[in-house]
Amino acid sequence: MPEGSNQPLRVAVPADAERCKELGVIGWETTYSGYVHEHNRRAYLNGDFWSIDRLRTVLADDSAVNLVVEQGGRVIGFITTEALDDGRYEVTRLYVDPEVRSRGIGARMLQSVFDELRRRGVAEVIVNVFGDNHAGRRFYERHGFQLSDDVWCMVGDQRLSDVWYSQRL
Repeated sequence: MPEGSNQPLRVAVPADAERCKELGVIGWETTYSGYVHEHNRRAYLNGDFWSIDRLRTVLADDSAVNLVVEQGGRVIGFITTEALDDGRYEVTRLYVDPEVRSRGIGARMLQSVFDELRRRGVAEVIVNVFGDNHAGRRFYERHGFQLSDDVWCMVGDQRLSDVWYSQRL
């Protein structure tokens, strides 16, 4: 049994927003520092997508599948999804504390999301990652996602490759 299967997994709630933001900031700093300039990381992390209010709203959305994994009563990983108008769902955030990465926690959260979305009759899930996020790309490819698009996006004053993946459920 993978090590990541030992920690409690539960539905995320708005009270988890602060810790989820902390994990997001840590994730951005440890994952993207090699190619997203510091001033652009800071600006994005201080923007709407990572605001505590937005996170609370996302975590309160009953139509979404949002989960956290805890260790010793502390959130060490989380995943958020959002329903799209076309019936698909998007994985919008998946972060695991760097201290416990590569232990199956992210895979467990993703599989739990897949299971719940299948139960709901959802046919497809999408996700995007920066093109230079090779570890993220490998993670999603290992879990059955197929490359569907590669577009340019702006993060602050920086133009970056943004790759989109899809997974049929």
